Amino acid sequence: RHYDWFEATEPELWCSGQRAATILVYLSSLPDTSGGATVFDELAVTVQPRLGSALLWPNVDSAGLPEARTIHSAKPVLGDAVKYVLNIWIHGQVQPSKPWGELYS
Repeated sequence: RHYDWFEATEPELWCSGQRAATILVYLSSLPDTSGGATVFDELAVTVQPRLGSALLWPNVDSAGLPEARTIHSAKPVLGDAVKYVLNIWIHGQVQPSKPWGELYS
């Protein structure tokens, strides 16, 4: 189980800003009997991978504070099944247009 938001002590928070939202795109389907579901225990939500579907959730509340209810996990994929997903993290700060080395040299 994990969160997609950064703790206040993590350097990534300073570099790229908080992960305000997550989009998880399913690039494959899995039968219900093959596991691989994404589970949000605190919200009582379980989503089975379906090709072309996506989940979108906020990682922070309306004040910009980390949302603890978004803790989630992936169930193990069973047998010979294969699961492919794409994570998209939407950050709360603009990313630099130059390489980091040029910004801070």
